[in-house]
Amino acid sequence: FFSDFHCIMDFRPLEVKALPQRALDTTPENQYWDSFQLVGSKSHFGQVKCIDICPTAPHQIAVSSLDQVTVYDSITYNKLTAETHFKEGVNTCRFRSDGGLMVGSGNHPVIRVWSPNIRLVRELRGHASAIHQTAFLANKIHVFSTSDDMTAKIWELATQTCITTLKGHVDYVRAGAPHPTNFNLVATGSYDKSVKLWDTRVDGHRCVLELPHPTP
Repeated sequence: FFSDFHCIMDFRPLEVKALPQRALDTTPENQYWDSFQLVGSKSHFGQVKCIDICPTAPHQIAVSSLDQVTVYDSITYNKLTAETHFKEGVNTCRFRSDGGLMVGSGNHPVIRVWSPNIRLVRELRGHASAIHQTAFLANKIHVFSTSDDMTAKIWELATQTCITTLKGHVDYVRAGAPHPTNFNLVATGSYDKSVKLWDTRVDGHRCVLELPHPTP
């Protein structure tokens, strides 16, 4: 009985069927991107939320991750310095167009402005909740910010005061950007499924254009 059972259970290898090889996609666009090589890599302890490259030489690289902003040399990729005062988490970091200042913000409602060697220059206070976007306006003397308090603000660096509050969103304002050349125009994006364009020259600082979206 056992010998018969052993014969029945003899192992028989399955025939491996070779599938036709998938043709490689060699479009000109793919060839272009394949021509690039990774020249450097840096690991961070937390989620990387923002990267910015200084527009002026030596084009330092700023990275926001976890609770700090780290500045790297763009040639050697060595760490140059770090801003570590974002104890509740950092969300954004941006260079000014002339490379002379940096601005950043996090989950604590304070905007920090510092020099590239991480010397604190200004602290801007007025938001009531986490700040997710900051940037310098084209005139270099004003700062733009968006917040979970459902507003965007424009700040004057010299006096550290808010000069404009943009109200109109009904949910978190998590995205935003100033116009690259016209310091009167800024755009914001919110969880209320809308993108709004604002012109600060308009009386009451009202939204001048709204673009609805199906999702936040």
